[in-house]
Amino acid sequence: MKHKLKMAVREMLARVLYHTGLHALVDRLAPRRLVILAGHCVAPESGDYPAGRHLPADMVISAGKLRGMLEWFARRYGVVTIGAGVEALDRGLERSLVAFSFDDGYRDNHDVLLPLLRETRTTATVFLESRPLDERRVSWTHKLFWLLSRMSLEELVAAWQRFPLDMQLAVDLTLVGLALAAGMRVYRVRQARLHDRQHVECRACGHDLTGTPVDRGVGRCPECGAGFARIV
Repeated sequence: MKHKLKMAVREMLARVLYHTGLHALVDRLAPRRLVILAGHCVAPESGDYPAGRHLPADMVISAGKLRGMLEWFARRYGVVTIGAGVEALDRGLERSLVAFSFDDGYRDNHDVLLPLLRETRTTATVFLESRPLDERRVSWTHKLFWLLSRMSLEELVAAWQRFPLDMQLAVDLTLVGLALAAGMRVYRVRQARLHDRQHVECRACGHDLTGTPVDRGVGRCPECGAGFARIV
């Protein structure tokens, strides 16, 4: 719920900035930067598009919509490859840059995206998935997308129930183990961050504790008076 609320607020703020033109003022006040926009597939404006039958909707953008984005950004920013953008960051940016990135290297990146880049006189970076090229094997994620596009949820559940019970139990235990491992990792990361924080800032108010006197490993925050422990 919290994540969805943050996404909704961000979407609303972006629309307000865009439709009011305030984005130009924000851009002038903000530091020069490199923004990377990531995508996967580009659907042609007409004709058959087989990949669109198997991939999630958020992995596909229409050629018309992408053309509008490329033209809009090209009028206001420098559209560069990721490599050129990183080099410009090292030199110091004179203007903000935008880089378009496309993952996996689908065929439409060549058949649809490339002509679009030539038409708009812009550029993009395509990261190829090496396994299909080196081993002639499709990744498991694309096999899953294909399977989900051909079976309903009810059919998947029915197919799963036809597996032997001992196999179902083994898979369930594996998933539980993975969930516990992921939870333990999150807990350890948070504990590590908390341990780091308590030695450099007050856990109660966030005040910087650098240089604060400590007596026998215990001190008090000069801002709020909260006690803290420090290994000395």
